[in-house]
Amino acid sequence: PHQEIMSEIQKAYSRKVFYDIDFDGVELEMVRTKLNGIINADCLHFLQTRGGFHLLIELAKIDEQYQKTWHQSIAKMEGVDVKGDNLIPIAGCYQGGFVPSFYETK
Repeated sequence: PHQEIMSEIQKAYSRKVFYDIDFDGVELEMVRTKLNGIINADCLHFLQTRGGFHLLIELAKIDEQYQKTWHQSIAKMEGVDVKGDNLIPIAGCYQGGFVPSFYETK
């Protein structure tokens, strides 16, 4: 029961500040390059995980010109895992022999 409750707490939210997209099997720099022209870079944050990385998009910072198109364009990119459970590991915690951490943004 404890693990189930903790999982439900992580899934519950009242307002969404970040949108999370999981990438597996692709290089971060390739994805960053492809994101140019799809969404503004100042709303992007990258979390390194054991199997790849998570792209965290700060929703309030998305430029108006990308508001209606960013999600569809990113969802089509190579390496996007849309079948996952959409949970994100906590930076600094232990994840199966790996410690997730944020990439330094450029």
